Amino acid sequence: MGIQRKAVDLFPDAWVVPGIWPDFGAVMEPTMFGSKVRYFDRDAPRAMPVISEYHQIPSVKFNWKESVLPEMLRQYAYMWKHLPQHYIDDYGFLDGVGYALGPAETACLLMSMSNFLFGTVDEPKKIHMLLDVVTEGLIFSLTQQEKINGKLKKIYLPDHTSNQIGREAFQEFCLPYYKRIVGAFPSCRFVLYHNEGRQIHVGDLLQEFGATITHFGDPLEKLAPTLNPDLVFMGNLHPIRDMLNKTPEEVYQTAMELMEKAPPGRLWLSTGGGMAPDTPVENVRAAIRAAEDFGRRGFTT
Repeated sequence: MGIQRKAVDLFPDAWVVPGIWPDFGAVMEPTMFGSKVRYFDRDAPRAMPVISEYHQIPSVKFNWKESVLPEMLRQYAYMWKHLPQHYIDDYGFLDGVGYALGPAETACLLMSMSNFLFGTVDEPKKIHMLLDVVTEGLIFSLTQQEKINGKLKKIYLPDHTSNQIGREAFQEFCLPYYKRIVGAFPSCRFVLYHNEGRQIHVGDLLQEFGATITHFGDPLEKLAPTLNPDLVFMGNLHPIRDMLNKTPEEVYQTAMELMEKAPPGRLWLSTGGGMAPDTPVENVRAAIRAAEDFGRRGFTT
């Protein structure tokens, strides 16, 4: 929590996403279905697969008590007790917040991406069986977060699987399960879908499951025509090419050009994915300065 607070304090005029929250990366959700976590000295923890053959799918069970979820909930409770109130009042952290790794991505972690993709063709019924179990577990997790954080107002839903599948497969193996998750929380009006990979082929489908913001990586001018006019873009300064490797002056210019191309009032200027390690603070400030200057010109982002 201290490091997350430092990031917020360093850039008080920006909104850090997801902000202050118990960050377990991509390991918490798979552990609810038996995955073990492997730790590394110089890399993020990794959830290990539990399925090597499709016939094992019916044996996958939801067991949250032996997962990382109880620790996540304990950390949420700790944050409510110890986080200064202004972070909640001024930024909306914790209050009504829920986070769930998407069902397709969780399934991929349980069985590997390649086995999941082959399974959508060779064993679709078993893939649906797995997605059904995973989705119900994710809804349970969000329900438990809701008990601590209050009625969900914001759901963060990262799922990169659409990078690897076509439109019809997305409609069959992703969209119905996203709908089920978001539909379980009718009080939520802020659904941030994170996928810095390929979205162009499914952009017009995102609002079908309730997405209100898409954190994207596609070229803005190609993605924008595919999206519903009510959907907000979040991006698309490349974390490495722009934010890590360019000078502050170049970042400023790139940000200005991006905002000029964006549909008015529909862009949250951000990196098009997670911030790269060692990103210069001056580059982040340059992007913030660009947004402020753009606003002073009478434009909205």
